[in-house]
Formats: sequence, C-alpha cells, structure tokens
Amino acid sequence: MFRTVFGLMAALSLAACLASGILVFLGCVESETYRRMLSVASLAWFVSAAAWSGKSTRPLEKQGEANSSER
Repeated sequence: MFRTVFGLMAALSLAACLASGILVFLGCVESETYRRMLSVASLAWFVSAAAWSGKSTRPLEKQGEANSSER
C-alpha cells in the first residue's frame, strides 16, 4: 500500500518538475517562483523515490534455510 503511494508521489513530483520548467519557458511564472517550485518538487521526488525503492515488507527466508540450500 505505502509503496504504491510513494510511487505515485514520485511520479507526480517528476511531473511537477517538468511542469515548472514548461511554465517558466512559456512565461507563466517568474524566475523566483520557478526556483521555489522546482526545489519543492525535487525534494518531494528524492524523499518519495527513496521511500518507494526501499526494502520490501515481505518476510525473508530464515537465514538457516537459505544457507542449507547453498551446500
């Protein structure tokens, strides 16, 4: 559940980074607003992408079982 939410947040943050660049190119926002938008969107992307790519919550095999299969 949380991985899906963080993945969606990461995608939306990347879209916001792209949108901020387009808006400044079209002259819809000022340079200072662009910097603020890009900073917030970039920070949100780094946090959400790191959380999204983190460890899975599925239980791992017991260490002893994994080692015995290698013999």
